[in-house]
Amino acid sequence: KKLSIPITVSRVLKYIPELQKQVDGLEKKKEELTRASCKPGVLTMKENTAPIVSATCLDDREIMVQVSLVSTMAGVLPMSKCIKVLENEGLRLISSSTSAFQNRTFYSLHLQRTQRTMSKECPAFCEELENALTQKAGLRLHHHQ
Repeated sequence: KKLSIPITVSRVLKYIPELQKQVDGLEKKKEELTRASCKPGVLTMKENTAPIVSATCLDDREIMVQVSLVSTMAGVLPMSKCIKVLENEGLRLISSSTSAFQNRTFYSLHLQRTQRTMSKECPAFCEELENALTQKAGLRLHHHQ
């Protein structure tokens, strides 16, 4: 179904500050990693390869989940596994895409909440999804604060 222009604009206006927060968090993380990379042995292999997972509520029914991981880990955490985990959490896939840049693979999943998840508050539910994805993937959570 096609969304009306005002609805699309209001979603974008809600989504931009959330993206800005993520960008700020990633810039802070980049600074920390840049400082840490100067000290040998600070980053373990486990920390380097942990995926970065972020879930964002687009509105009360739709959620966007983004996963960024080192390309060599894509075999350990394929998109199909992400979809299965999210479906088990009560979401239905609307669309998905994958892209790669340098040595990273990115999954973007657009999902719809099912009736059984509607009572859950959005920010907390998104955090629950992030945890479920990283735990079920058998990987350590690397939060994007």
